[in-house]
Amino acid sequence: MLFDMKQFYLIIFLVFATFVVNAQEWMPFVYEQMTYFEQTQEENLKIEMFLTDSVEINGEETKYYFNYKYPLDTCHGDVNVVLEMHQDQLLNKPSFMQLRNDSILFPESAWGDGDVFIFKPFVAPGESWNTNGTIIVCDDVIESEFLGIVDSVKSFHCEGGIMDGKEILLSKHHGFIDYVPIGSFWHSLNQSNFELVGLKTSADQIGYEPAHFSDFFHLQPTDMLFWSSSYEPYDISQPSTGDLYVDSIKSVYNDGDSVAYFIHRRVYRLGELLATYENHIEIYTRNTYDRYIVNPTACIGIAPDDFGQALFFKDAIDLTVMGEDSLQEIVWHKEGFILYDDCEIGCICDYMQSFQLSTKTGLNRIWGGDFGGTSNLEIAGYIIAGEHWGNTDIPVHVGIAEVTNVSVSPNPVRSSLKVQTENVDVESLQLLDLNARVLKSCEATNVMQINEIPTGVYVLVIQLNNGKTYRKKVMKVE
Repeated sequence: MLFDMKQFYLIIFLVFATFVVNAQEWMPFVYEQMTYFEQTQEENLKIEMFLTDSVEINGEETKYYFNYKYPLDTCHGDVNVVLEMHQDQLLNKPSFMQLRNDSILFPESAWGDGDVFIFKPFVAPGESWNTNGTIIVCDDVIESEFLGIVDSVKSFHCEGGIMDGKEILLSKHHGFIDYVPIGSFWHSLNQSNFELVGLKTSADQIGYEPAHFSDFFHLQPTDMLFWSSSYEPYDISQPSTGDLYVDSIKSVYNDGDSVAYFIHRRVYRLGELLATYENHIEIYTRNTYDRYIVNPTACIGIAPDDFGQALFFKDAIDLTVMGEDSLQEIVWHKEGFILYDDCEIGCICDYMQSFQLSTKTGLNRIWGGDFGGTSNLEIAGYIIAGEHWGNTDIPVHVGIAEVTNVSVSPNPVRSSLKVQTENVDVESLQLLDLNARVLKSCEATNVMQINEIPTGVYVLVIQLNNGKTYRKKVMKVE
């Protein structure tokens, strides 16, 4: 019986594999092929990625889902609830395409229009069809070259309706190479075409390649970041606040998977120095950021959160901003959490977050909102490798912030370390690795034994009784 069941599963797999392979020819988007498109948006160039990574076969209808494998393959319908919340951001990004007989249907209903865009990839030259008041005509099939690939290409043009005059190019084995923004059919009038700039299959990466973790986090000593910080309370009787953070990179730890910046931070408000942090530390890990970086497209995903597993939505964005080729951005929004048992999506009321990553500065902007108000922290200027951009003026301050001198010795340390402070007692100590995991902690003492800690670089978090927190880099040696 066991042998028979193995044969049964093998037959099912072969049938599915045969279906997928045979369905690749003339499909607009090829199963398990990452396809990168460039689109002009005002002064920006946006890169959008399509990946059909899930297939659902139901009788004569087959649905290909875009970028859904990461969260839960079995929760497509529930995840669409989140897509509906973001119709403005996702106008160019349908959630799935549906193969029905000889037609591909891209549903508009996900955005409330209650209609579909119909595309017929298998028609011959001279044939045409009507979709929402536009006639699409297949003109010709020729051998053509794109991205160094030679393939058969069908050309189409549109007559009448909002898509009048637009053209579409479809290759036989690699899908669309030039097409209208079909995810936003009713908004196509002011949208430029998507043009193919890159492909990635299991065997090759051709053309465009997205940025990697190391492309974002690469600041060096002497680089400086100037942050603008603001908080807007919902209660209009409460004052808004705005600060300027000036960060000078003192040293960097980088092992390829973790980056730690050891920073001298100064905080100003209205030109007055509020605080100075001699050893502020910012830690970034590949494990945390790869889930956002490796998928530069509109998608739904899951990330660890205080609620357990947070459901996040990401704009379709790998963006060249204002003509600066080196600056790209990623935007992330937290929208709720998935209950694994029944795919139900829980909402986080009055709570949202987004951030941007830049290949120039790394973390570029953090925005958030909760029941109290909204906060924003973004780069106002920088000095990187001698290049100045934006506001890089250090205020001429009126007052001097009260600073408590805190030191750690010995450093490097072999067995025990001691924290020295001025007129303030230590409330607690925590030793963290560069992934921000707590390895050891103690309270009401300024001494910590670390004999059992392996050799490496760590962060000591020092909490004082006056409410202030300090972070110190610690080198553990044998």
